Amino acid sequence: MDARNKNTDDLFSKVLTGNASEQELLEFANWQNESEQSRTGFQEYKKTWESTGLLKSYDLERAKLMTEVKILEKLRAARGFFYYWQRIAAILIIPLLIFSSVYYFTNERGGVSATSEIVKTPYGARTSFELPDGSVAWLNSGSELSYPHRFGKTREINLKGEVYLEVKKGNKPFIVKTKYGNVKVLGTKFNVSAFPGEPFNTTLVEGSVAIKNNTNPNEIILKPGFQYVAENGKYSVEKVQPEMYTSWKDGKMVFRREPFCLVAKRLERWFNVSIKLEGETIKNLWYTGTIEMESFSEVLELVKNTTPIIYSFDAKTRVLTITVK
Repeated sequence: MDARNKNTDDLFSKVLTGNASEQELLEFANWQNESEQSRTGFQEYKKTWESTGLLKSYDLERAKLMTEVKILEKLRAARGFFYYWQRIAAILIIPLLIFSSVYYFTNERGGVSATSEIVKTPYGARTSFELPDGSVAWLNSGSELSYPHRFGKTREINLKGEVYLEVKKGNKPFIVKTKYGNVKVLGTKFNVSAFPGEPFNTTLVEGSVAIKNNTNPNEIILKPGFQYVAENGKYSVEKVQPEMYTSWKDGKMVFRREPFCLVAKRLERWFNVSIKLEGETIKNLWYTGTIEMESFSEVLELVKNTTPIIYSFDAKTRVLTITVK
């Protein structure tokens, strides 16, 4: 498929506006997986589309829901449970795909408009994009990032979930604001995780960051190779292997003696499934392993072979239940 021909442009337009049919969505997903040239062609078209302002006049939340329902229903009818989730993951992981939505909010005051942007990735999707200052962000599954269309005196972004950032150096401070605390930098590479009900943590790869959480008035300066973790009003700073906490942006999950309840939450976001843990014993389980490019069924079998668990799936409620043997 030629990214420059009219038929392809028509398909891109339908995908971006949520008007693509089931067959067109699957055709688009398969084509994007063919080559880097295919993905580049769509990225170039999307940039042009955004620059014309066409996305601003369209309800992308509605488009996201429409396309998600179309794909889920088609795949559910066609195959069984495990194939169903495997195909969903394959479609959702495409870079810059339909479900990574951009929203625009404009407040008009005295003829001057202030525009902010929000990027969301639902469970099962991950994406990367460039911020207004040239910094690059990788947004993990089930996350949301908002930022102004143009930065002012400071470069502030608001995070719900998890993001990996490569911040472009500059004189303006770069601040990641979360519900649990803020991370301030001038130019660096780091990961911030701020999911509800999970520890708030920052892992530094390069440079330096200053962290200030909501329960501690003092800033904590982090050095490369160290991780800051805050939970239940307490915090700690430990030396870690940063790639364990940043590899998700490269399509890999690494677990090192991680509580099974947190493993389940990460799998839920990664594969867009609902997981129910039954029994008190499972709270005492830990899991160590690396997951890379496996389907959901393969992941379950891998975990089952290395951890004393059994699992079942209720097709009616679409809930995966895991218990200890």
